[in-house]
Amino acid sequence: MSLSRTQLAVLSALAVLEPAQARSVRQLSEETGLAASTVRAALNAHSYMGWALSSRRSPANWRITALGRAVLSAPRYRDVLSHRSRR
Repeated sequence: MSLSRTQLAVLSALAVLEPAQARSVRQLSEETGLAASTVRAALNAHSYMGWALSSRRSPANWRITALGRAVLSAPRYRDVLSHRSRR
């Protein structure tokens, strides 16, 4: 499955975090430059696929799953992830 640019931006923003760290929609929106509604839509898709997990508290904080990291380790996405981690 190919990720859209939006989905890739959100998932890679989560991927550069330490495993115990998480981000809110607002934080991800600020980090990616995407509208909060766009970030929410991407997170919902990632959650459905098992690539991201939200906390049960409000506001929800999101983190990437091992499966999400595996998706980004595919050759087509490695360059994006290595570019983001250098920031």
